[in-house]
Amino acid sequence: MIIGITGLFGSGKDTVAHILAKKGFEHHSLSDEIRLELTNENIEASRENLQKRAIEIREKYGNNELAKRSLGRCKGKKCALTSIRTIGEVKFLKKNPNFVLWEIWAEPQARYKRLLERKDTKEVNTNSFKKFAQQESKELHGSGAQQNLMGVIKMADIKIKNNQSIKTLEGRINEALKNLPQD
Repeated sequence: MIIGITGLFGSGKDTVAHILAKKGFEHHSLSDEIRLELTNENIEASRENLQKRAIEIREKYGNNELAKRSLGRCKGKKCALTSIRTIGEVKFLKKNPNFVLWEIWAEPQARYKRLLERKDTKEVNTNSFKKFAQQESKELHGSGAQQNLMGVIKMADIKIKNNQSIKTLEGRINEALKNLPQD
């Protein structure tokens, strides 16, 4: 079983992946493939650099390249994949019959508050909610090699709300897992 996890910044995608890891899933982020390249070149893994390199990779190798690399790390294991940001990535992953895409959803103000509480806020402008919203809007409707989070979200098979406690989120994840085909 491969569960793709998508959602807007601060929605709780990595939290869901951590919960799934406790249930035996490996967690692989498509962004880790980009971070690896940037680290090898001694380039800071800022949000801007990650986005720029992702576009370069997709333009050079195809819009599904990051998904191919990450899926290759799963090798028949239960896997949770995060940082799915383009329609090409979802189309590639959906060719796998064991793949399902979850959208993790939370209100914008809740997501912004979470980002302010995080220690690694260098990836997003947290100076104001308005700047956060402006930055996010740039990721919503791209085409080709650019991020198109709204297009990806529309392709989700399951929507999980994450506006409450971790315990509530765990319950929703358990319910979603019950409804998946068993291997």
